[in-house]
Amino acid sequence: MTNKINENSISKALLSQFNRHWDMLKQAIENYPDEEWGKDEGEWTFSYIIFHIIETTKFYIANSPDEMNWGARAGIDWEKDSKEKIAKAKIDMSKKFLSDYMNEIKEKTTELLENISEEELTNTDSFQWFKSILEKLIYLLRHNSVHLGELSKTLRDEGFERMIWR
Repeated sequence: MTNKINENSISKALLSQFNRHWDMLKQAIENYPDEEWGKDEGEWTFSYIIFHIIETTKFYIANSPDEMNWGARAGIDWEKDSKEKIAKAKIDMSKKFLSDYMNEIKEKTTELLENISEEELTNTDSFQWFKSILEKLIYLLRHNSVHLGELSKTLRDEGFERMIWR
């Protein structure tokens, strides 16, 4: 792939929507007060939802589902670690850790979208449950939007500054 993006391309539209997604995720991280960070409990903590969005993006921008080692970035081994260790790891994810990870995956997403042609978007890859790379990326945006909504609701319900819709 070589820099094939143009102003009216599908990849340019996707890049625009992903950039808005990243902006809202950044706001979620910044708007959750430092003094409250890591105090929530349960399986889907605020920090874990953010991690899940980033990790899922990393998964779906790859060419193969076999490239992913789920949880590894946070030191989680879903098969071997105890529930207690996993729960602690979900709470211990710092704002800096998540911001750095987000920036890394944002860069990889941008690189992909700046270098994929419309023809390549209609191709398939090893994610056999999608009919095209384009379908996979649209699915990813939909998936992430659900979780951005969860983060937005948490910010609102807790009385914290909300994210601005982009």
